[in-house]
Amino acid sequence: MTQDQVVEELALIAFGNPHDVMEWGPGGVHLRSSFELTFDQAAIVAEVAETTIQTGGSLRLILVEV
Repeated sequence: MTQDQVVEELALIAFGNPHDVMEWGPGGVHLRSSFELTFDQAAIVAEVAETTIQTGGSLRLILVEV
């Protein structure tokens, strides 16, 4: 891996747009399918977790921090 490649990857993360991977509003948070994301868009996602229980659940999306 070259220095230029590292800088390019950091730029993808630093300037990544959360709107590329999710949308949110009064109806809740909706994630785009990972199959719809380009590798550049997916670069900002560090973790996705979903918990589902009978009475609801939770969704957790952690974006990479630079």
